[in-house]
Amino acid sequence: MTDGRGRVLSYGYDHGGRLTSVADEAGEIVSYRHTPGGKVKEIRHRNGARTAYEYDTEGNIIRLLTEARDGGTICDLQYVYDRNGNRTAKAGTMILPDHSRGLSAQNRDIRYRYDRMDRLTAEVRDGEETCYLYDLCGNRLEKRKGEKTERYQYNRKNQLV
Repeated sequence: MTDGRGRVLSYGYDHGGRLTSVADEAGEIVSYRHTPGGKVKEIRHRNGARTAYEYDTEGNIIRLLTEARDGGTICDLQYVYDRNGNRTAKAGTMILPDHSRGLSAQNRDIRYRYDRMDRLTAEVRDGEETCYLYDLCGNRLEKRKGEKTERYQYNRKNQLV
């Protein structure tokens, strides 16, 4: 297959039909390992970085860890879920480009709240809250963040207009 940049890519799969590798014409390979249940367990990137995934017994991701080739942490995120499987929190550290200082470690703390219908009603990201309001059909009517409010309207077929 040829990707959008004109590179020829070849894909490898295991006996279960799961993607195990993507190789380009230069021989650079991204490899994938899976859990016995078929979820991605590890990705080895072309640049030597490694991303590992950990799951709970329900199959929800509980940790995502990306390490550079030298073993340094690029990203380490943990996830928490409620009994319905809704993500209620995401926290951790990400190393992000900072154009004034090179790389910068940024701690992330995100909390989520849901209503009885398991609809996201609030997201609190590093202390800043975004709230969501829904109609009886489950359509999002409003998104509020600070002083800004986005409103949504739907036609009789519940299509966003």
